[in-house]
Amino acid sequence: MEISQFHAKYYAYLLANKTARGGVEKIAATLSDSSVDLNPHQIEAALFALKSPLSSGVILADEVGLGKTIEAGLVIAQKWHEGHKRIIVIAPASLRIQWSKELSNKFYLPTVILERNFYDECTRKGVENPFIQDSIIITSYQFANLCAKQISKVNWDMAVIDEAHRLKNVYKPDSVIAKNIKNCLSNCFKVLLTATPLQNSILELYGLISFIDDYTFGDAETYRSNFINQKTEKQYDDLEKRLKKVCIRTLRKQVLEYIRYTNRIPITQEFTPNPEEQELYKKVTAYLQNDCIAISKSAKHLISTMLWKMLASSSFAIAATLEKFISRLKAMEQATLEDVEYSDEIIVKPKNQKLSVKDKDRLTNEIRQLQEIVALAKTIKSNAKGDALLYVIDKGFTKLKELGAPQKIVIFTESRRTQEYLYSLLKDKYGNSVLLYHGEMSSSERDDVETSFAEKGKILIATEAAAEGLDLQFCCCLANYDLPWNPQRIEQRIGRLHRYGQKYDVVVINLLNQGNEADKRVFEILSYKFNLFEGIFGASDSVLGIVDSVNFEQRINYIYNRCRTAEEIDAAFNALQKELDGAINDKMQDMRRKLIENFDEEVIARLKMDNEKNTKYMDKFDTIFWEVTKFALKKYATFDDKNKTFTLLKNPFYDSKHGYKRFNSEYEFSKSAPLSTRYRIKGSLAQTLLYDIMHLQYIYSGIVTFDLSGHVGKIRDLEALKGKSGSLSLYLLDIYSAYRHSELLFVGNTDDGQPLNHNQLKRLFDLSVVNDNDKFLNYKELDAINEQHEKLLSTEKDNLRSTFEMQNNDYFNEESEKLHKWADDVCQGLEKSMKELDKQISELQLSKMKAHKLADKIALEKKIGELNNKRSDLRMNLYAKQDEINAKRDELIKQAEKKLEIKIKEEKLFVIRWKVV
Repeated sequence: MEISQFHAKYYAYLLANKTARGGVEKIAATLSDSSVDLNPHQIEAALFALKSPLSSGVILADEVGLGKTIEAGLVIAQKWHEGHKRIIVIAPASLRIQWSKELSNKFYLPTVILERNFYDECTRKGVENPFIQDSIIITSYQFANLCAKQISKVNWDMAVIDEAHRLKNVYKPDSVIAKNIKNCLSNCFKVLLTATPLQNSILELYGLISFIDDYTFGDAETYRSNFINQKTEKQYDDLEKRLKKVCIRTLRKQVLEYIRYTNRIPITQEFTPNPEEQELYKKVTAYLQNDCIAISKSAKHLISTMLWKMLASSSFAIAATLEKFISRLKAMEQATLEDVEYSDEIIVKPKNQKLSVKDKDRLTNEIRQLQEIVALAKTIKSNAKGDALLYVIDKGFTKLKELGAPQKIVIFTESRRTQEYLYSLLKDKYGNSVLLYHGEMSSSERDDVETSFAEKGKILIATEAAAEGLDLQFCCCLANYDLPWNPQRIEQRIGRLHRYGQKYDVVVINLLNQGNEADKRVFEILSYKFNLFEGIFGASDSVLGIVDSVNFEQRINYIYNRCRTAEEIDAAFNALQKELDGAINDKMQDMRRKLIENFDEEVIARLKMDNEKNTKYMDKFDTIFWEVTKFALKKYATFDDKNKTFTLLKNPFYDSKHGYKRFNSEYEFSKSAPLSTRYRIKGSLAQTLLYDIMHLQYIYSGIVTFDLSGHVGKIRDLEALKGKSGSLSLYLLDIYSAYRHSELLFVGNTDDGQPLNHNQLKRLFDLSVVNDNDKFLNYKELDAINEQHEKLLSTEKDNLRSTFEMQNNDYFNEESEKLHKWADDVCQGLEKSMKELDKQISELQLSKMKAHKLADKIALEKKIGELNNKRSDLRMNLYAKQDEINAKRDELIKQAEKKLEIKIKEEKLFVIRWKVV
């Protein structure tokens, strides 16, 4: 395509526009610049987050594996591109490096992981507030809580909170970390990421939304009264309407047209413990099923659960822990137990208090019992489960070979001692290709292990820390050496591998103890009820949300502790399975679908339509980026149009190494090119040439002939202009409102005086030019054209203002409705307090009437008097409080109205006389 200098100037402004009005046009440069294969639901989520200028924040709640981090990355990159650079990401500590990599590698954004060492280093250098950086801040929940005061001093443009379901109890008095983080980010736009915005109670939604915006609902009690205690269709409709303005959610089954999900292939390796291991199991069972001095009643459930899991993990894991029990019990000759702290090692804390003779005998017997267990455990040098793992790993590698997949396996265990045992066991066979990953490692050590595993490792033995932090999609086989009783944790493990971007079917290996009836039933439920190990998706978020509602772990622990015979175990598990059947199919599923999930057909159709529209626009965006690049560098580079690549022979803008540049038109091109040679719209070369073209003053007026006859395909808007001539002007309009918007506006007419609309004139620039001379229009021609175009511009500006006013009116109505509902909620809460007092007074009066003794009547009368006084005070304050709430509402509405005032400033970019041939 042959373009003119006016094409180039128009294209440059179009490409550089950081504040386009909306739709995919708003984030086109961000989309073009990102090194990721974006899907329509991700673009939709980003645009949802960027939609309203009055919004306090949003919840991005797509199901696991749909790329919420990418969605947030798009929003962050767009905000950064627009100049809003005070951005903080708060995530679990194990995800900080992953966030840094995502933002750096996929969006080319600068990041700083702010932890204690970096903070102290900044302080030593005299930095007043280390949270003020020229980069995006990434920090953990714990450190954000610790540094809440410093964070609150920064005027943040945006905060992203990952795994945000951790904040769902922010409204509760004891939720200290959530409250501190909320308070220090009170005035900034927030994006919350969670796959589980609703698990067990819709009160969780109240917590998440109140973290974003205190003016969506009233207090928690009013919310509970409106949407939990009374479940009418009208109230659900109201709740759904409020939620839809702040929460967007896409399900995996809705995007199958765009995302190829691989299958899960289960391999179950059965094993039977050797006689010594079976004896150990019996002895530990006998110990745990009796009252233990070493475990206080308040911690019995927690500690016994951990011991059962250690026993299932390895004899080595439990031996060292029980030795600790013994050493602490021996120190208790003059003490009794208070409580315990627990981790992989159990610590018993004594408090000084004399023991009775009876207790001393019990203590002596318990020490002897534990010593026998530990002695037996230490005689066991190898575990049947470990031998089974050696065998099944070979099966796993064989399966990977069949799949044509990388020869890599990650093994998950819950115990550090079991991890050490497995490392020793596997290292004999696989040497230095075996790697360890655990929570005691620093962030840099974990990063090094992940890199080593990706590049040359064959086996990674990981504790639970890896399930949340690692991105293992380059590996497609995992072994659950220890199987957690919590299905959510198992799904989280598998989700590290079986996720968006995984190229191969994922092999899931489980080891099943044939000698333990309870273990077999747990595995059965996890496999067939929660559907964790096979299929395309694994367990849905909806099903995983059932876990807490039936206290799944606690119920299994109860079975292990209380059921002694196979019949008892079978009956207990049958009861649990029946309860799960009811819970999985109960009304919670319907509620979740209604409140936070759209109808499949509706979503799929919308995504398909948006995808076609967005793809078409982005193809055009990349085309004009290519054309303007060729125009600007035609004297300095050689171009390959077919592959969209060029070699820069000389840099016209600054001194640099002149090497191979690759155009980021198609994803695989940018993916394969080294970062140093990737040509990006936000890169220094592209930004410099766009700036240069935009600000060259000689590109102001001229004559252009557009070639319609030689154009491939028909452009209906231009057919009527063939053989005609006229003039046009291009204006840059800056619209100042709650957001600053920029619009490129064409006005013009034919020589016979017929006005042409913006879209017609814009389509002229889809045509090649026949000639592009340097002839300027004389002043007389310019004055005549300008006089005509000023009138046309005035009309177009009025139309544009009307468009923005209509849009702003929608924003205003939405905000106003929200605030009115909030005020109604708060006032309703006050009125409810009054009704509660009335009810209490009525009950006391009834009691007084029934009382036989005078003293009782007098006491009740006194209480009634006190409540009457309280009611009088409340009544007097009620109206004042309601007036105060309504005044607050009106003030917030005025603030919103002021934000939406519109001012328009224009700048003429060029004027041309045109002809269509």
